[in-house]
Amino acid sequence: MIGSGTAWMLPAGAHPGLLEFNGQGLKHLENALVEKQELMVQLGARMLETQKRAAETAEALRLRQAGDSAVLAIVADTASRGLQRALSWLVDWAGIPGASGVRVKLNDDFFDTRMSPMELQALVKAWQEGAIGYTDLHANLVRGEVIDPDRTKDDVLKEIKFDAEVPVDCQAFGLATTMGAVSPTGIAGLTLGGGFGWLCGRYGLACDNLLSVDIVTADGRLRTASPNEHPDLFWAVRGGGANVGVVTSFEYRLHEVGPVLGGGIVFPFAKAKRVLAFYDEFARACPDELSVNAALWTAADGVPVVGIAVAWCGVLDVGDRVLTPLRGFETPLADMIAPMRYVDRQRTSDSFFPRGRRHYWKAGWQRRLAPAAIDVMVEFAACRPSPYTRISLQQMHGAAARVPSTATAFAHRHDQWEVQILSQWLDAADDEPNIRWARECHAALEPHLDRAVYVNSLGDDESDRVSDAYGSNYERLAAIKAVYDPANFFRSNQNVASPPPSCWQREPGLATTFAEHSWRGPAEPTGGPGSRADLPCVGLDRWLMTPIQILGGAVAGR
Repeated sequence: MIGSGTAWMLPAGAHPGLLEFNGQGLKHLENALVEKQELMVQLGARMLETQKRAAETAEALRLRQAGDSAVLAIVADTASRGLQRALSWLVDWAGIPGASGVRVKLNDDFFDTRMSPMELQALVKAWQEGAIGYTDLHANLVRGEVIDPDRTKDDVLKEIKFDAEVPVDCQAFGLATTMGAVSPTGIAGLTLGGGFGWLCGRYGLACDNLLSVDIVTADGRLRTASPNEHPDLFWAVRGGGANVGVVTSFEYRLHEVGPVLGGGIVFPFAKAKRVLAFYDEFARACPDELSVNAALWTAADGVPVVGIAVAWCGVLDVGDRVLTPLRGFETPLADMIAPMRYVDRQRTSDSFFPRGRRHYWKAGWQRRLAPAAIDVMVEFAACRPSPYTRISLQQMHGAAARVPSTATAFAHRHDQWEVQILSQWLDAADDEPNIRWARECHAALEPHLDRAVYVNSLGDDESDRVSDAYGSNYERLAAIKAVYDPANFFRSNQNVASPPPSCWQREPGLATTFAEHSWRGPAEPTGGPGSRADLPCVGLDRWLMTPIQILGGAVAGR
């Protein structure tokens, strides 16, 4: 047993069963940490106290906040140095090289606000789901001191809408890159999940056109990720969602994109099965320059219809010839295909997704529209509980499908469609039938779908499908996340949880001085039972927990 001030020298061949940190030295450290924790709680309460703030002048409030933040920074610095010293001792005792290189730095960049992170998250989610308007959102953010009161809601909206203006700005120079199928789609989330739209057949996914990103990782560092800098991080952000950090800037490859042939053709719903069967054959044979989507929906006059939408990005005369079979099929209700700007092609379907509606979506990948799958789509489209609900088929093919599946975190590289079950309605009282319809439609289609899903289409209730979003790339993505976000700080997403270090297993029941946490070493330690080989085989950053857990954790060797 090794205590705080006594070392027992064991004879050769002895096999101690437990090494435990305890004694008065650590007891004093425990008390000091508890006192500092209480101080931080008191300071935090003072910084969040509302009535006191209301009576303060602006200058007095500024001075008090500066003082509180300074004290918190001192506490964080003291704790950092204590942890660094304790970990250095442990590394030195374990015989791991580099004890002098151990560095611990706790965050001391405090964001002073009346609003808690949970309140902020709930408020933003309410706005995203249409429960409150932007005026209410902005007013609450100002009241909670998240937004400067001098910044009007119009100032903030300009920043929020910047994503939608990216293609407009680029098109002023005859340039574009792959964006979403509708203009309100934000470029950041689109790209981080993969990003397919009207140009992906010719130019690949949005993430395939990414040259570099600036990203803030869980340790608070701003990094640049590109093929030459942090290439593993760059691999992960191209399809890995928000799992590895917050991207603050994107650099894209742009392409010359002039006028396109866009629009679509609408047919009576009674012809839906014949139209979708034709669509399957036509779309699978189309060249890279042409992207073709299909949908079953209700027109503005309340009549159910089926339609095929197109975007030809190439020489217009050639596009006219390629589209001749489509435009000559059956007798349509309307043919709206015409030359237009790329940005106008993006805006054509915006009216189907206005703000304020309630949504529940399900989706999956399908490589061929078999007759049985078409039957299911038509059957469920005929009994939609809301006229705003639609079943869509969004094509992915060409350049996007030819990228190797392991080249990016986005793994599903095939000529295929994303089958989208897009349930939309107005009244919260109608949640149950609309959600139930979407789930039943997806369950009926599931036998015809691949075991795969687009991460940007996953709902909050589909955590069991996250691994399907990455397929064979899941383990690599989880390993990269474990390096850059070992504590899973970025978890409010379609989460790829960091795997536990392979050489540690939680072993409850071993009593320790400060906390009931213990870890067992590898099954076959190379140095024999009780040797230093029983200690971690990974870097200390992979098992850094709270001070109490580190200093009070017993290390049990086999």
